[in-house]
Amino acid sequence: MDEAITKLYSVVGVILIMMVPLLCFCGIIAYIRIRINKIEQLYQAIRETVNNEDNPEHNDLRTLITFRQFRKAQPEFKQAVLNKLKTYDIVPTTIEKTMSPEQLYQANNPLWMTGFSVEAIRVIFIMEEDLGRDTVADDCIDEFMSDCKHGVKPINALEKQLRKQNSLERVYQSWIRRN
Repeated sequence: MDEAITKLYSVVGVILIMMVPLLCFCGIIAYIRIRINKIEQLYQAIRETVNNEDNPEHNDLRTLITFRQFRKAQPEFKQAVLNKLKTYDIVPTTIEKTMSPEQLYQANNPLWMTGFSVEAIRVIFIMEEDLGRDTVADDCIDEFMSDCKHGVKPINALEKQLRKQNSLERVYQSWIRRN
């Protein structure tokens, strides 16, 4: 009987000795998960702020690009953030200060992004991919920027421009068929 109790104690001791590192490992994993969640929440908070403000803080943009999640973001979003960040380092000339955002865009000057949110810039890049930069510069940018400045969400302004371009395309195709 004493022998059985001794064996039981030794088995329990071995199990306890093996459980301590396992519990430590589980604790470390739990801590890492909590940290990852906090980092994800911080990234999302900064992204939301940067995405919707016309003039986000320079440091917020710089902080955003340091996150691992940023490297996995949509290419248009990354391009919009990086280009918006570059505008903070540009000192506008006297002429550039007098130009409207539409004129700056048509002149291919990055300062057009100064008064627009990252979301609006991202949508313009999407519009350029869909319609081509020349079409956007000639036919869409004035109305799109005006809509954004008057509180229309960039995605709604994009849909409006795409509908307008589709109707113009249909009119043009119908004119070609008749002539």
